[in-house]
Amino acid sequence: MQTNGKFLADKELSRLANAYDTRYHGVVGTNEITSSTSPSNTSSGNQNLNFGRFDGTGVEAVSDIMPTELECLIKAVKDAMNHRPDSVLRILDFGCGDGRYLPAFIRISQHILSSTVGTFKDGMEILCLDVSAGALEELQEKIKRWQSSASMEEREFLRFRFLVTGASDSAQVVERQIREGRGTERLFHLSVCGWGTMSCIPDLVEHDGYKAGIKKPRQFSFLQMLSKLSYSLLNITSTKNNFIREQRRFNAMRQARREILEMKNGAFTDHVDGSSHYDRILKYLETKLGLGTHTGDGFYYGKHQMFFSAVDFEEEMERTKQAGFDNVDIRICNVMNFYDILSHSRKRKLNNCLIRLCEMQDIESSKTVDKKCKSFLRDGFRKAQLDVGSDTNPVFMPSREKRINQVARYFIVYGTSYVRCDHPM
Repeated sequence: MQTNGKFLADKELSRLANAYDTRYHGVVGTNEITSSTSPSNTSSGNQNLNFGRFDGTGVEAVSDIMPTELECLIKAVKDAMNHRPDSVLRILDFGCGDGRYLPAFIRISQHILSSTVGTFKDGMEILCLDVSAGALEELQEKIKRWQSSASMEEREFLRFRFLVTGASDSAQVVERQIREGRGTERLFHLSVCGWGTMSCIPDLVEHDGYKAGIKKPRQFSFLQMLSKLSYSLLNITSTKNNFIREQRRFNAMRQARREILEMKNGAFTDHVDGSSHYDRILKYLETKLGLGTHTGDGFYYGKHQMFFSAVDFEEEMERTKQAGFDNVDIRICNVMNFYDILSHSRKRKLNNCLIRLCEMQDIESSKTVDKKCKSFLRDGFRKAQLDVGSDTNPVFMPSREKRINQVARYFIVYGTSYVRCDHPM
């Protein structure tokens, strides 16, 4: 990737932003926009057209958040009430897309509006930020449709603002845009990063973080930005249990690239004139790798290549704390594909049961986890492709943290920065 230079990196980032726009604006490379604004003919229709029925995790088929996310979102709002009471609840929806969190925001605003508690009595303000103008346009249409049936009191209570940023913008540039857009130095109570938002931010080789040895430094810089802006963070990140086939393929290409570089250096050392041959292979590999040059990075394929970056439990915990958030908790968002959870009741029940079992804290509960999960597998869930195992060969890891790392396709990461936010908002 280093030989491609900054120009090609920026070009690839622009391509990704354009691909996101096609989810809402029709076919790539055209200016087609659907004429109808009904829910069935706008976002979902264009996403199906450009990405197939659903992507590798089923994200494109889902228009609301998972129950596990809603539970953590409610906890974040309650924490804000207890630790940072104010007249207005302020939320940054970072990478909002076409508004997957909108139904949850509406439900929470209605609950606060009907509550007798004086906290946040003047309403909720949501700053919706995304690199896709098409996503924000679709979100605004959804808000208009909700407002058409909402009462005046509800419309005035829940307020939205919108901000489009550049795909190659740095965290410093984005933070400056957010603060200028607000016209105030006050922080948000909560920053929400929906499914894979942070995981979709690719690294650039010229980032200063590489000199300091930081893993995924561009993502880390945005986490640091959110810790400066927000009292708390709700971040849904993609794990290494997603896109396993693609990860293996990109790992193999990265390994081949390292070996070719070693062979090329050896050829020069031995005065062998094979550099042009090695250069051709390197160029091919770097073209295929694109921005996926680091461990856990890659692209998944629908009708378009979409970037993703996977993390494990330990890495996510460490970088969230280093970014400035305390009291970090990581939970399971989902075990199965989002689409399967919503479309198959039996799989949804298994998904929910596995989450409850794997979230158990004590060591003794791990035996219960194994016993029950083996029972489920023997009762017809062999499609999970797990080895049922024996008493001496458990299916799942003994500790909660390792079980979460083993089964979660997405993490729910919740962290707060109370110390940094001691001054009044």
